[in-house]
Amino acid sequence: MINISTEHIEVISSIPGRLRLNTSRIFNWNLFRDNVINSLFKLTGIRNIIYNKNTRNTLILYNEKYLNESKIIHYIRKFNCAKMVVLTPPDDQSLVTEIIKSLSPIKLIKNRNDWTQENEYSTSRTLIKTGLAVGAIGLALTATPLNLISVAILSYPGIMFAVSSAAHYFITNIANRHRIFIRNNETIKTFNNTTDLLIDDTVLFDLSLDGLTNADKSSDSVSSNFKTLQHIIKPYTKDFIQKFRKCGFIDITTLTTNKNSIVEQGSKYLGIDKIYEINKQNSSLAQNREKQMVTVIGCINGIKEYTQHTKPSTTIGIHPETSTLLQDNDANINVHSKDVILIPKFLRYGQITHELINRSQVLALTINAIALIMTLTRQIHPIMALSIYIINLLLQIILLQNNTEKYKGVLFNEF
Repeated sequence: MINISTEHIEVISSIPGRLRLNTSRIFNWNLFRDNVINSLFKLTGIRNIIYNKNTRNTLILYNEKYLNESKIIHYIRKFNCAKMVVLTPPDDQSLVTEIIKSLSPIKLIKNRNDWTQENEYSTSRTLIKTGLAVGAIGLALTATPLNLISVAILSYPGIMFAVSSAAHYFITNIANRHRIFIRNNETIKTFNNTTDLLIDDTVLFDLSLDGLTNADKSSDSVSSNFKTLQHIIKPYTKDFIQKFRKCGFIDITTLTTNKNSIVEQGSKYLGIDKIYEINKQNSSLAQNREKQMVTVIGCINGIKEYTQHTKPSTTIGIHPETSTLLQDNDANINVHSKDVILIPKFLRYGQITHELINRSQVLALTINAIALIMTLTRQIHPIMALSIYIINLLLQIILLQNNTEKYKGVLFNEF
């Protein structure tokens, strides 16, 4: 049984818009954060929630127009702890391990045909050529062979891949803290490069048709009766699809095992033009994927079947509301059914992070380029060059960590 009694929470201070709580007596803080705190973020008026690891106090900033102290305390104490969701922890790899792996020349050579990193490899080739040119000119001007080692260090392109790995590591951890279980950091890379979305019809529609008469279930009724369509489409579905559209996805496909009037008319109502019935059209789904990253979103009990037929790069498993444990299984990403709306938000967060990665890579290359130019006029010892490289990398990691935390609000706010 899960037990994190919220009765021991005490108010330390309270002024309009700012509430500080003593949460030091919470037995399992991680569980409290993953469920109660993340649920609080969904309340209208919550601006930010900050936990102090040293004092174990929690600061809640809110808009007093919508909330007050009593409402927040009441919400926390009335939270149904019996329905807590336990998240399986991510792969046991540290940030240092991820960075060392990304800096490995063996890995860089091995992944050179990975089209999702095409820009990085294109820039890498340019950087190496520039390094060779600078090294040759520098040797002619300064006659210092030691500078060649410094040039080789500063023109090594691993810093770009290390920056990307660090960002993926940060957003993987943020996702896991906010009820989106990510199997590993590689999943983030493929998910952020998604080009095609295939969505299981059971995610979009209520196919049980409970409460509808036989007349309502007929093909003519489904196509003409707006009330019937509203009954079939799940409450979150319209907003769910609209948010994907806002992320730039036009080509969305409904996956089904039974292409009937309900699926056809429901998809049409949502603006989804393509429907694939597996076992009949599976060959067309698996073809021409050389530069396509396909994400399949489906209920966890059917995700394996869809994966076999569609060969997606990323699979997202939706767990039923009765589930209290999101386990690592056939899906790359696991989400509780009540948090389905977080999927397009997380995709948007990934797009923002991609922009942050590009900025950090440009800044990192600029700093190294300045140091490279300096080797033309003066001797830079290899130890100094290595120090510049490491400090540059650490600077980018710190900036990325701050920025990924700063922009995580997109997981809670509308866009």
